[in-house]
Amino acid sequence: MRSFPQRRSAVLLSVLLLAACVPTAVKADIGDQLLDTAPTLTDLARRSEVIVVGRIVRETHEWNMARGADPAVESATKIILAQTYLVAVETPLKGVSAKEITIAVPKARGLKGYPLRPEERWSPPAIGQRYVLFLLQNPGTSVYGLPAEPSRFRLGTDAVVESRWPDAARYYPARPSQLFIQDVVEAARTN
Repeated sequence: MRSFPQRRSAVLLSVLLLAACVPTAVKADIGDQLLDTAPTLTDLARRSEVIVVGRIVRETHEWNMARGADPAVESATKIILAQTYLVAVETPLKGVSAKEITIAVPKARGLKGYPLRPEERWSPPAIGQRYVLFLLQNPGTSVYGLPAEPSRFRLGTDAVVESRWPDAARYYPARPSQLFIQDVVEAARTN
C-alpha cells in the first residue's frame, strides 16, 4: 500500500492531467503574434463584460487603443491602431443597456515613430450586418474591445464566426442564428 504522501501526489497528478484535457483557453500562433482565444461560448461569456446583438452602422475613426499608466491616456510609446465602429444595439444579452456603442477592432500595431505592422488576418465587420459581439470596455474610455478571439459572429440564417484565429470555425461551426443566440443567452446567464 502507498503512503499518504504518495497517494496525495498520485491524486494531484491525476487532477492536473484531467485539467489539462479541458480546454479553457488556447493560445493561437498567427505569424509573429499570439492570440488569446476562447474555445467555448461559456469561456467567451465569462471573459465578456458586455454581449450584444447589434448592427454595424458605420466606421467612425482610427484610434490608438494602447494605454499608458493612466488608462484614460494614450500610450506615449506604443500603438495599437484600431478602426472604431458605431453599433446600434438591438438586444443586450449581458451588461450594457445603451442603444448605441462604439467598438474598436485592432488592425495594426507597433512603436511610435516606426512603421506599423498590420494585424495578421485582420478583417473588418461588414457595415449594415447584424452580429453577436462579445466585448470588454477599454479602461478609461467609452469604447469596447474584444476580450478574446473569436468575439464576433455574423448573423444571417446561420451564425458564422468571423475571427483572426484560423481554427475558430472548427470550435464554432456555423449554426442556425436563433439557436446560437439561445446558447449565448444561457452562457451569459451562468457567467
